[in-house]
Amino acid sequence: MYKPDMEPEELFETISQALLSFVNRDCLSGWGGYVLIVVANG
Repeated sequence: MYKPDMEPEELFETISQALLSFVNRDCLSGWGGYVLIVVANG
């Protein structure tokens, strides 16, 4: 579950799980995706 103060690693895991969840439910969307986390301080 998303929280505003998540660390980049936690955010990556949350987004990845959400992406995989909806890709598994939609057979026409293909398989896989990219998750890029951009942080302000590099």
